[in-house]
Amino acid sequence: RWLAPGWRLGWVALHDADGIFASAKVSETLLKLCQVSLGPSAPLQAALPDILKTTSASWYAGVLRALKESADCCVRRCSSIVGLEVASEPQGAMYFMVRLQEGALQGIGTDDVAFARQVLQEESVAVLP
Repeated sequence: RWLAPGWRLGWVALHDADGIFASAKVSETLLKLCQVSLGPSAPLQAALPDILKTTSASWYAGVLRALKESADCCVRRCSSIVGLEVASEPQGAMYFMVRLQEGALQGIGTDDVAFARQVLQEESVAVLP
């Protein structure tokens, strides 16, 4: 079993009896979006129905529990660091927002790019500014 956090798997079906979507070029726009968006490959999309059908509900429950425990740990740890304030806790995603408290981080202030650079250099942790 494996996870691919952030991958959006799914299908889009349009019912366009009156041709409204066609005249607005909705199909072409959706196709362009799918071609430029970073998403999973077609073979993975094709395998998804079988994956969903053959994977037990208890596996999903265990994974959701482990992910929630990891997210809660990250929030607790970041909340305990002087200079960081959790601005938005995870709600069904693999990320959350942290605010830099002005004046708390020497030489950084609220510069998120400088913070990201320094935490990568000092702790080998990659964050997105």
